[in-house]
Amino acid sequence: MERPEEPLIRPDSPEPRGPAVTPRRLWLYPTVILVLYGFFKEMRPSEPFLTPYLRQDMNLTEADIDNKVYPIWTYSYMCALVFVFLLTDLFLYKPVILFEGVTYLVTWALLIWGRGVGQMQLMQFVYGFATATEIAYYSYIYAAVPSSEYKKVTSYTRAAILSGDCVSGVIGQVLYTPHVLTLFQLNILSFSSICVALVFAILLPSVRTSLYFHTNTTPHTAPGDKDDGDNPSLDHETETEDTGTRRCERVKHTFTMLWSDFKMAYTQKQLLIWSLWWAFATCGEFQVSNYVQVLWEDIAPSKHNHVYNGGVEAVLKLLGAAVAFSVQYTNVNMALFGELILGAMSLLDAVLLMFEATTRSIWLAYGLYLIYHTTFSLLITVATYQIARNLTTRSYALVFGCNTFLALVMQTVLTLVLVDEHGLHTGPVTQFVVYSGYFFLIGAIFLTKAVYDLTVYGWASAWADRKDPGTGAPSPGTGVPSPGTGGEEQQHLQVERPHTEYSSTHHEAHRSAPL
Repeated sequence: MERPEEPLIRPDSPEPRGPAVTPRRLWLYPTVILVLYGFFKEMRPSEPFLTPYLRQDMNLTEADIDNKVYPIWTYSYMCALVFVFLLTDLFLYKPVILFEGVTYLVTWALLIWGRGVGQMQLMQFVYGFATATEIAYYSYIYAAVPSSEYKKVTSYTRAAILSGDCVSGVIGQVLYTPHVLTLFQLNILSFSSICVALVFAILLPSVRTSLYFHTNTTPHTAPGDKDDGDNPSLDHETETEDTGTRRCERVKHTFTMLWSDFKMAYTQKQLLIWSLWWAFATCGEFQVSNYVQVLWEDIAPSKHNHVYNGGVEAVLKLLGAAVAFSVQYTNVNMALFGELILGAMSLLDAVLLMFEATTRSIWLAYGLYLIYHTTFSLLITVATYQIARNLTTRSYALVFGCNTFLALVMQTVLTLVLVDEHGLHTGPVTQFVVYSGYFFLIGAIFLTKAVYDLTVYGWASAWADRKDPGTGAPSPGTGVPSPGTGGEEQQHLQVERPHTEYSSTHHEAHRSAPL
């Protein structure tokens, strides 16, 4: 993401005196504070045990949780995301990060002191805003550090999220299984960790520029405009009029840039294909992650069985990190074989989810979910890289924000029809059968298109071109560089990209009900 060339200076800091502050200190402070904030806000050991907590401590029924409480998150997240992207940019990140911390705090306060279906629905509503505002966490660092440090600080911020998730899973499991702490006390521990995170959010330095509303470039003033300093009686009126005009020009300029970036991104065929899969697959993953605890509760009720959700969560994060890290060593021409891989792996996910829905063994259900999530982490990492490699830094947040919004729109439709008490009101087993069919449909479409394109291109030619040549890879059936991977447009797009070794944690930052 774009940032000013001048070093970061806190608005309330005095003019620098004496020896100049080194560039390392300028980017190191906000990075360390943001990493600590990310770790503590994710260190919520009660999260993997939310469904057992709602069943045992809140005395909610499976139908209450599945059909009344959890769907609220989907609706809240979708509505909040519409505004959060622009407000994050307009308010220069830090206020939105503070709001994120506060909404997490309110979420866990409701979990601890709230009672009944209504207050748990309010908890999910607030949590939807918390997950939507996480875009500020991932965007802030690019405005606070030099572009030369993007790769390094991106790794740090992703690692903080992963570490917080993994540690919370381990701590939760270790403390809950031997009954060292109750589920209520685990929620107190989560609440305390979020309080610590909020302190670090307050300590974050402010930034002065953003992607759209606060750039270094401003709309040009009309020719002939000048300040009438010879007429003091008109000073205030002229200043007020000029300020209003500049604000209108700024807003118009901002939305012009947004529309220009949107068109530049989505007119690239390969980027559009990868974005569609990213959105459809993310929709399915949101649903699976949101309701898998309910399915496990149905298979092995926590009232009569030991649950190991925290251990599964910790292993899941480690496997996701390992898979994401291994992607950098792959050497496959994704312009040729990407759709084939997406289709085949989506079909595999469909099979895994079908077995997940029909098994009555909790250990097999745990294992199937780990395999499913590992394959999904692999695909989402590859898809994120393929999308980001053809984007400017400024377009990154816009494109992934649009992709996420599309995923949430589809998820809202699925939730309203399949899960909500006003829809079909289905149980967890039926839901997972439908999710299996959903991934089967995605896989069948992409696999069919991939086979057709490779047949037109020539299987022998495709095999000869199977290794990744970098940019300028031919698209199947065309024999020419795919849009966004060559020519003058690509030279423009090469300017200042974000770090693209993304782990699945970027995606998982937007998971569903605290899980």
